Amino acid sequence: MKTADKKAEFIELRAKGLSYSKIADQLRISKSTCTNWAKELEAEVKKLQEDRLTELYSLYAMDKESRIKRIGKALTDIDKALEQKNLAELPADVLLKLKLKYEQELKTEYAEPTGAAFTELTVEEIIQALTALYKKQESGEVSPAQAKAQLATLSSLLTAEKLKDSLDMWTNI
Repeated sequence: MKTADKKAEFIELRAKGLSYSKIADQLRISKSTCTNWAKELEAEVKKLQEDRLTELYSLYAMDKESRIKRIGKALTDIDKALEQKNLAELPADVLLKLKLKYEQELKTEYAEPTGAAFTELTVEEIIQALTALYKKQESGEVSPAQAKAQLATLSSLLTAEKLKDSLDMWTNI
């Protein structure tokens, strides 16, 4: 086996988590060679490990899109069951609790837009919205991801408003 082939095999085995001893035995190389190759090929081993992890996430539907679909389907199923239930029955409260739980889960996956158009907000209103967003994030009403998305929008609005003011100033000169 050529050295390049052995190195490729080393990357595979190391990414699987095999010890230097096992790799050395399997490839018929010394442990010191394993140590040297581990340093030399560290980036390739990490990349292969990350690729395998991403593949597993996708295979077992653990990526964000799959989670949203799964939560949405569960919410739809709960809604269908609730429609068929007489809410006076005891099991309905269990379904309502599940519905609320899944709605909350779905909300954490979605970053809601601010809802206001650029022309509708003044600088003062944007600053108020930033303050309100900070308070909501601190109290846990919005997730960090939602806060980040809303912050980006509000920051862009503030920058655009400042540019608009600058342009107005130059056109009035």
